[in-house]
Amino acid sequence: MTARNYELMFILNPGLNEEETEVVLQKIRGYLDEGNGEVLYFESWGLRKMAYTIKNHREGRYYLMQFTMETLKVKEFERNLLLLEDIVREQIIRMDNKMPLLQSRSRPAQAQPEAKAEPKEAEVVVEDKQEEPASTEAPPDEGGEEAEN
Repeated sequence: MTARNYELMFILNPGLNEEETEVVLQKIRGYLDEGNGEVLYFESWGLRKMAYTIKNHREGRYYLMQFTMETLKVKEFERNLLLLEDIVREQIIRMDNKMPLLQSRSRPAQAQPEAKAEPKEAEVVVEDKQEEPASTEAPPDEGGEEAEN
């Protein structure tokens, strides 16, 4: 049996309180333990608006998890996830060996706010550039006036 790397993205019911959410997360970890899986990375993306309504919900609590598990046990793990009523949507993807694991990366959470600040400055520059085309439209009007004279 070969253990492979997998990525699980799931969305929980947004109406759950913190205790109920923790119970569901513990059940998921328990299913992983039953399948001899190991969590490599886990991240909560928080409450987000969904593109379309799923099970009468427009929002959901998003989670990303990377784990290792034997190939034959993944189907049972996925079946157990489908039985949890509080999971609105789930997707398991087998990761290629060439794909980097998120845990192996250094934690860029502190660097990200700086990166977000830079695009805001770039947006200002883009807005300035948008004004320039408006000024380039003026000379053709002047040329049109000369043609009328």
